[in-house]
Amino acid sequence: MTESTYAAIGGQETVEAVVRDFYQMVCYDEQLSGYFADTDMDSLRSHQAEFLGAVAGGPVDYSGMDMTDAHRDLDIDQSDFTLIVEYLENALVQNGVSETHISEILSTVVTFEDAVVDNQ
Repeated sequence: MTESTYAAIGGQETVEAVVRDFYQMVCYDEQLSGYFADTDMDSLRSHQAEFLGAVAGGPVDYSGMDMTDAHRDLDIDQSDFTLIVEYLENALVQNGVSETHISEILSTVVTFEDAVVDNQ
């Protein structure tokens, strides 16, 4: 049996660090910060940690909203989505995740693009 990406990157501790660093970046970005103005950030961080843990193959169940429903009416465009993926990649790098595991995680994350980008 091969080790999951989740275990290989350091499990929940790394996932939580990545999520913390990710939101520090996106919430201070002028292009993206407006999306988070009226958001319960503790709840969002919790759901994002679940999502990232599930994407990485961890023993985590994502309990958040469906991606389309969660992003409906936010008018997220392609440049926003691209920037968010870049910040996620940066947060993964900052937390010592290998290029191989970053590629695995991001290749799954980008499969949600259609559900996130401008899905009014």
